[in-house]
Amino acid sequence: MFFIDNQKAFERASNPEAVARKKAVQMLQILKIFSRGIYNSNNMIEHRFQHAILNGHSLQLISFWGVGEKKSPDKSDYLLLDEYKIIHDLIKGITLNEAEIIILLADTHGRFNGYQDFNNYHARIELEAKKRDLNPIKLDRLYEEWGINLPDVNRPVDEKLFKNFRELRQSSQLIESAKKHSRSGIEPDKAAFLYWMMRRQEAEPLSRTFSNGVLFINGSRDLGMATLPRDMPHVYSRFGPVWFQ
Repeated sequence: MFFIDNQKAFERASNPEAVARKKAVQMLQILKIFSRGIYNSNNMIEHRFQHAILNGHSLQLISFWGVGEKKSPDKSDYLLLDEYKIIHDLIKGITLNEAEIIILLADTHGRFNGYQDFNNYHARIELEAKKRDLNPIKLDRLYEEWGINLPDVNRPVDEKLFKNFRELRQSSQLIESAKKHSRSGIEPDKAAFLYWMMRRQEAEPLSRTFSNGVLFINGSRDLGMATLPRDMPHVYSRFGPVWFQ
Protein backbone atom coordinates (compact mmCIF):
# COMPACT_ATOMS: atom_id res chain seq x y z
CA MET A 1 0.00 0.00 0.00
CA PHE A 2 2.83 2.37 0.88
CA PHE A 3 4.54 1.56 -2.42
CA ILE A 4 1.34 2.16 -4.40
CA ASP A 5 0.75 5.54 -2.70
CA ASN A 6 4.33 6.58 -3.40
CA GLN A 7 4.02 5.48 -7.00
CA LYS A 8 0.87 7.57 -7.49
CA ALA A 9 2.57 10.58 -5.92
CA PHE A 10 5.55 10.10 -8.23
CA GLU A 11 3.28 9.86 -11.28
CA ARG A 12 1.48 13.06 -10.30
CA ALA A 13 4.77 14.85 -9.72
CA SER A 14 6.15 13.74 -13.11
CA ASN A 15 2.99 14.75 -15.02
CA PRO A 16 3.74 18.16 -16.61
CA GLU A 17 0.08 19.16 -16.76
CA ALA A 18 -0.48 18.30 -13.11
CA VAL A 19 2.65 20.20 -12.08
CA ALA A 20 1.61 23.24 -14.16
CA ARG A 21 -1.90 23.15 -12.73
CA LYS A 22 -0.56 23.05 -9.17
CA LYS A 23 1.77 26.00 -9.83
CA ALA A 24 -1.05 27.97 -11.47
CA VAL A 25 -3.22 27.50 -8.37
CA GLN A 26 -0.31 28.59 -6.16
CA MET A 27 0.10 31.77 -8.21
CA LEU A 28 -3.60 32.52 -7.97
CA GLN A 29 -3.33 32.25 -4.19
CA ILE A 30 -0.51 34.81 -4.26
CA LEU A 31 -2.63 37.22 -6.29
CA LYS A 32 -5.50 36.83 -3.83
CA ILE A 33 -3.23 37.97 -1.00
CA PHE A 34 -2.59 41.26 -2.79
CA SER A 35 -6.12 41.85 -4.07
CA ARG A 36 -9.51 42.97 -2.82
CA GLY A 37 -11.45 41.23 -5.56
CA ILE A 38 -10.99 39.05 -8.64
CA TYR A 39 -12.93 38.56 -11.86
CA ASN A 40 -11.98 35.05 -12.97
CA SER A 41 -14.76 33.74 -15.18
CA ASN A 42 -14.35 30.04 -16.04
CA ASN A 43 -11.04 29.94 -14.12
CA MET A 44 -9.28 32.04 -16.76
CA ILE A 45 -6.35 32.82 -14.47
CA GLU A 46 -5.49 29.18 -13.79
CA HIS A 47 -5.89 28.25 -17.46
CA ARG A 48 -3.68 31.12 -18.64
CA PHE A 49 -0.95 30.45 -16.11
CA GLN A 50 -1.05 26.70 -16.78
CA HIS A 51 -0.84 27.27 -20.54
CA ALA A 52 2.08 29.68 -20.12
CA ILE A 53 3.98 27.25 -17.88
CA LEU A 54 3.49 24.28 -20.21
CA ASN A 55 4.57 26.28 -23.27
CA GLY A 56 7.47 28.14 -21.69
CA HIS A 57 5.81 31.53 -22.13
CA SER A 58 6.24 34.57 -19.92
CA LEU A 59 3.69 34.95 -17.10
CA GLN A 60 2.21 38.42 -17.55
CA LEU A 61 0.42 40.77 -15.17
CA ILE A 62 -0.66 44.00 -16.88
CA SER A 63 -1.40 47.17 -14.94
CA PHE A 64 -2.36 50.67 -16.11
CA TRP A 65 -0.58 53.64 -14.52
CA GLY A 66 -2.67 56.74 -14.99
CA VAL A 67 -2.28 60.49 -14.79
CA GLY A 68 -3.50 63.08 -12.31
CA GLU A 69 -2.16 66.36 -10.93
CA LYS A 70 1.11 64.84 -9.66
CA LYS A 71 4.34 66.22 -11.11
CA SER A 72 6.57 63.64 -9.42
CA PRO A 73 6.10 60.34 -7.55
CA ASP A 74 5.55 60.23 -3.81
CA LYS A 75 5.39 57.57 -1.09
CA SER A 76 2.15 56.01 -2.37
CA ASP A 77 3.67 55.50 -5.83
CA TYR A 78 6.79 53.84 -4.42
CA LEU A 79 4.72 51.57 -2.17
CA LEU A 80 2.71 50.33 -5.15
CA LEU A 81 5.86 49.75 -7.21
CA ASP A 82 7.39 47.86 -4.28
CA GLU A 83 4.28 45.68 -4.05
CA TYR A 84 4.52 44.84 -7.75
CA LYS A 85 8.15 43.86 -7.19
CA ILE A 86 7.14 41.52 -4.35
CA ILE A 87 4.46 39.89 -6.53
CA HIS A 88 6.96 39.56 -9.38
CA ASP A 89 9.50 37.80 -7.18
CA LEU A 90 6.95 35.50 -5.53
CA ILE A 91 5.53 34.32 -8.85
CA LYS A 92 8.97 33.87 -10.37
CA GLY A 93 9.95 31.79 -7.35
CA ILE A 94 7.16 29.28 -8.05
CA THR A 95 7.96 28.62 -11.69
CA LEU A 96 11.04 28.63 -13.89
CA ASN A 97 9.18 30.77 -16.43
CA GLU A 98 9.92 34.46 -16.70
CA ALA A 99 7.47 36.51 -14.63
CA GLU A 100 6.65 39.85 -16.23
CA ILE A 101 4.74 42.72 -14.68
CA ILE A 102 3.90 45.18 -17.44
CA ILE A 103 3.01 48.73 -16.45
CA LEU A 104 1.10 50.53 -19.17
CA LEU A 105 1.91 54.21 -18.73
CA ALA A 106 -1.49 55.61 -19.69
CA ASP A 107 -0.30 58.83 -21.34
CA THR A 108 -3.07 58.43 -23.94
CA HIS A 109 -5.76 58.40 -21.26
CA GLY A 110 -4.19 61.31 -19.40
CA ARG A 111 -4.02 63.52 -22.46
CA PHE A 112 -7.60 62.59 -23.41
CA ASN A 113 -8.73 63.61 -19.91
CA GLY A 114 -7.12 67.02 -20.40
CA TYR A 115 -3.89 66.61 -18.44
CA GLN A 116 -0.75 68.06 -20.00
CA ASP A 117 2.15 68.34 -17.57
CA PHE A 118 2.75 64.70 -16.64
CA ASN A 119 5.85 63.76 -18.64
CA ASN A 120 8.20 64.08 -15.66
CA TYR A 121 5.89 62.03 -13.43
CA HIS A 122 5.66 59.18 -15.93
CA ALA A 123 9.39 59.36 -16.69
CA ARG A 124 10.15 58.90 -12.98
CA ILE A 125 7.68 56.03 -12.71
CA GLU A 126 9.28 54.41 -15.75
CA LEU A 127 12.74 54.71 -14.20
CA GLU A 128 11.63 53.35 -10.81
CA ALA A 129 9.75 50.48 -12.47
CA LYS A 130 12.85 49.39 -14.39
CA LYS A 131 14.88 49.47 -11.17
CA ARG A 132 12.47 46.87 -9.78
CA ASP A 133 12.62 44.58 -12.85
CA LEU A 134 9.18 45.70 -14.00
CA ASN A 135 8.38 46.42 -17.65
CA PRO A 136 6.93 49.89 -18.38
CA ILE A 137 5.31 50.46 -21.80
CA LYS A 138 3.80 53.72 -23.05
CA LEU A 139 0.16 53.35 -24.06
CA ASP A 140 0.78 55.85 -26.89
CA ARG A 141 3.10 53.26 -28.46
CA LEU A 142 0.44 50.57 -28.29
CA TYR A 143 -2.22 52.87 -29.76
CA GLU A 144 0.11 53.49 -32.70
CA GLU A 145 0.71 49.76 -33.15
CA TRP A 146 -3.01 49.02 -32.88
CA GLY A 147 -3.88 51.76 -35.38
CA ILE A 148 -6.63 53.29 -33.26
CA ASN A 149 -7.35 56.93 -32.47
CA LEU A 150 -8.93 58.76 -29.57
CA PRO A 151 -12.61 59.73 -29.87
CA ASP A 152 -13.10 63.21 -31.34
CA VAL A 153 -14.52 65.46 -28.59
CA ASN A 154 -15.70 67.96 -31.21
CA ARG A 155 -17.99 65.54 -33.02
CA PRO A 156 -21.62 65.08 -31.94
CA VAL A 157 -22.08 61.96 -29.88
CA ASP A 158 -23.74 58.89 -31.37
CA GLU A 159 -27.19 59.06 -29.78
CA LYS A 160 -27.76 55.30 -29.85
CA LEU A 161 -24.42 54.58 -28.18
CA PHE A 162 -24.96 57.41 -25.71
CA LYS A 163 -28.34 55.86 -24.79
CA ASN A 164 -26.59 52.50 -24.26
CA PHE A 165 -24.06 54.23 -22.04
CA ARG A 166 -26.73 55.94 -19.91
CA GLU A 167 -28.43 52.59 -19.40
CA LEU A 168 -25.26 51.09 -17.93
CA ARG A 169 -25.47 50.45 -14.20
CA GLN A 170 -22.02 52.05 -13.87
CA SER A 171 -22.75 55.20 -15.93
CA SER A 172 -23.40 57.35 -12.85
CA GLN A 173 -20.05 56.25 -11.38
CA LEU A 174 -18.26 57.09 -14.63
CA ILE A 175 -19.92 60.53 -14.71
CA GLU A 176 -18.99 61.15 -11.08
CA SER A 177 -15.41 60.16 -11.85
CA ALA A 178 -15.37 62.57 -14.82
CA LYS A 179 -16.57 65.37 -12.51
CA LYS A 180 -13.62 64.73 -10.21
CA HIS A 181 -10.83 63.94 -12.63
CA SER A 182 -11.58 65.18 -16.15
CA ARG A 183 -9.75 68.33 -17.18
CA SER A 184 -11.03 68.25 -20.78
CA GLY A 185 -13.42 71.18 -20.35
CA ILE A 186 -16.46 69.28 -21.66
CA GLU A 187 -19.60 68.33 -19.79
CA PRO A 188 -19.08 65.42 -17.34
CA ASP A 189 -21.68 63.18 -18.97
CA LYS A 190 -20.08 63.60 -22.39
CA ALA A 191 -16.56 63.25 -20.93
CA ALA A 192 -17.60 60.00 -19.21
CA PHE A 193 -19.26 58.69 -22.37
CA LEU A 194 -16.21 59.41 -24.52
CA TYR A 195 -13.92 57.85 -21.89
CA TRP A 196 -16.11 54.73 -21.98
CA MET A 197 -15.90 54.72 -25.79
CA MET A 198 -12.11 55.04 -25.63
CA ARG A 199 -11.80 52.08 -23.27
CA ARG A 200 -14.21 50.01 -25.39
CA GLN A 201 -12.16 50.47 -28.55
CA GLU A 202 -8.90 49.41 -26.88
CA ALA A 203 -10.42 46.33 -25.22
CA GLU A 204 -10.05 43.95 -28.19
CA PRO A 205 -6.45 44.88 -29.13
CA LEU A 206 -5.46 44.84 -25.45
CA SER A 207 -6.85 41.32 -25.07
CA ARG A 208 -5.20 40.20 -28.32
CA THR A 209 -1.79 41.67 -27.45
CA PHE A 210 -1.71 40.13 -23.97
CA SER A 211 -3.54 36.89 -24.69
CA ASN A 212 -1.84 35.14 -21.75
CA GLY A 213 -2.10 38.14 -19.45
CA VAL A 214 -3.97 38.97 -16.26
CA LEU A 215 -5.05 42.57 -15.67
CA PHE A 216 -4.03 44.03 -12.31
CA ILE A 217 -6.30 47.01 -11.72
CA ASN A 218 -6.14 50.00 -9.33
CA GLY A 219 -9.82 50.81 -9.27
CA SER A 220 -13.26 49.46 -8.49
CA ARG A 221 -14.60 46.22 -9.89
CA ASP A 222 -17.77 48.01 -11.05
CA LEU A 223 -15.83 50.42 -13.26
CA GLY A 224 -13.47 47.67 -14.36
CA MET A 225 -16.35 45.52 -15.57
CA ALA A 226 -17.73 48.49 -17.55
CA THR A 227 -14.47 49.43 -19.27
CA LEU A 228 -12.14 46.40 -19.43
CA PRO A 229 -12.22 43.33 -21.69
CA ARG A 230 -14.37 40.57 -20.23
CA ASP A 231 -12.29 37.86 -21.91
CA MET A 232 -9.34 38.76 -19.69
CA PRO A 233 -9.20 38.06 -15.95
CA HIS A 234 -9.06 41.08 -13.61
CA VAL A 235 -7.31 41.26 -10.25
CA TYR A 236 -8.28 44.37 -8.26
CA SER A 237 -5.35 45.72 -6.29
CA ARG A 238 -5.46 46.68 -2.62
CA PHE A 239 -4.08 50.05 -3.78
CA GLY A 240 -6.35 52.60 -5.39
CA PRO A 241 -5.24 54.88 -8.25
CA VAL A 242 -2.16 56.39 -6.60
CA TRP A 243 -1.77 58.99 -9.38
CA PHE A 244 -4.87 60.74 -7.99
CA GLN A 245 -3.70 60.58 -4.35
